[in-house]
Amino acid sequence: MNKHRVSIVIPTYNEAENIAKVLEGIKRQMARIGIRDYELIVVDKHSRDGTAEVARKNGAIVIYDDIGKGSALVK
Repeated sequence: MNKHRVSIVIPTYNEAENIAKVLEGIKRQMARIGIRDYELIVVDKHSRDGTAEVARKNGAIVIYDDIGKGSALVK
């Protein structure tokens, strides 16, 4: 199991148009404050617009949520 100092969890639903900008913004901020040991986790509610694919291409781990974003934190 990979342990990271920081996990950033982003809930999404049909955010293909915006998720790349969000992830890049987070990466810039993490670099600016000097944190390199982190993971980006996108919790997707089965988007139909390709959100998961865009998130993966931008370095995020994608998990799918069926019952609420809180449940994703314990997966």
